[in-house]
Amino acid sequence: MVDDDLKRVSREEAIALCLKFYLPLEPCVRGHLSKRRTNNNQCTECLSIHKAKFRNLNRKRLREEHRKWSRANRDHINDYKKKRWAQKNEINQKLRNEEKRNRIAARDAAIANGSKYYFDGRPCNSGHIAGRYVSTGHCVECGRERCSQYAESHREQCRNRQRRNYKKRSVLGTDWRQRNRERVRTKERARYAINPQKHINKVKDYYQVNKERIKAERKQEYYAYEQNDPIFRAKAAKRVRKWAAANPERVKTNAAKSRIRRKRLELDALGTFTAADVRAILKAQRHRCAYCKKSIKKNYVMDHIIPLARSGTNDRKNMQATCAPCNLRKHARDPLDFARSLGMLL
Repeated sequence: MVDDDLKRVSREEAIALCLKFYLPLEPCVRGHLSKRRTNNNQCTECLSIHKAKFRNLNRKRLREEHRKWSRANRDHINDYKKKRWAQKNEINQKLRNEEKRNRIAARDAAIANGSKYYFDGRPCNSGHIAGRYVSTGHCVECGRERCSQYAESHREQCRNRQRRNYKKRSVLGTDWRQRNRERVRTKERARYAINPQKHINKVKDYYQVNKERIKAERKQEYYAYEQNDPIFRAKAAKRVRKWAAANPERVKTNAAKSRIRRKRLELDALGTFTAADVRAILKAQRHRCAYCKKSIKKNYVMDHIIPLARSGTNDRKNMQATCAPCNLRKHARDPLDFARSLGMLL
């Protein structure tokens, strides 16, 4: 994992700054971009892998050595445990005294602030340690249980009331969510953090039920992007810029991984082309883009017709000259599919 407190510097700069660890500019031999020790330039990710392997191979010996040390230092261990227990008891006593002082002022402070609830830390008669109503002092959790019992015993009446007020509640709920968007998002994030798997399964179930509609919407968005819809492109670019500003380290990591992946593809690809080949291709295309037919006399990009990611080669026959926008839009797509999206093929 990348440490957010460290900066990406060279080892010489880290030594000059007297840093114990630093983040390297290039990955290690095994491709890790994690922090390294300044003194010996050792990757901490590789070190943790070696340690885990050593512990697995020497598990019995390490366990026996730990037992011997524990027997030889039993008095020291007991003294340390007593000291820790004394510290914990002291901290707990301070917390209890603080809670007692706060309990007295909790309701008065809630009344002064105009709050609907307050919390004093005491359990109610049913054993709930929850908030209480300022108006009555009754437990909020007990009130919820009473409401649930009433709903169970009067299920049909509650359903009829919900059906009558469905549209009204829907409009009011939508308006409230629009006004309190940040509050809603904060609650949703907290709820997701408690049980993420539950929400993941819910999203998967929703997708299975509405698969066709979601695919149609995604296809419409995709074609809107392909047709250079300025509104869609502006929204997409805004989302990308916002994410990049919030995750600068991940942007650098992804860029480094992309460069490494691209280099590996180029090294593994067969064939080669020369500057003379490039001039011949430009002359054959009359210095125009292979897709949009715009002039590329000043700026051009050599594009692989069959991308390297699809087992393309570096041979001259697999090269063409394009403008930068067309090259970015084509990316690693199949050339026939991309041509169809531009209306060049049926």
